[in-house]
Amino acid sequence: MIEGGNRKFADIIERTLFNLGDMFGFSPRIVRASQIENNRIRNANGPHKLLEIARAVGADTYVSGENGRVYGVLDAFAGSGISVRFHAAQAFEYKQPGQERFVPYMGFFDALFCIGRDVLAAEILKEPDLQE
Repeated sequence: MIEGGNRKFADIIERTLFNLGDMFGFSPRIVRASQIENNRIRNANGPHKLLEIARAVGADTYVSGENGRVYGVLDAFAGSGISVRFHAAQAFEYKQPGQERFVPYMGFFDALFCIGRDVLAAEILKEPDLQE
């Protein structure tokens, strides 16, 4: 249980992203869809809502997770003038003390505690593998 302070999930995630930016040397620009006054966003659903958010912030490229391919992102963005790229996540293998083989998808803090900030920073700040 979180004691005191702000308990809103979006606020906690935003604060975490700013803290990680401080730790790893980048400054995130965060715009919440709820802060954008736009009826097209409010009235849209699913991937069409993502398109309207991208339009509202002036995006020329939308980066989706791999599952966006089956979620309808390409169909929603077709003809919009906003290109769609998919992030192809790859497991980053590192030494995990006490493990004979690498255990993937343990999360950010596992990597941080196992290999340290500098090595993890180099991995985080690499150019992502974006596919069409």
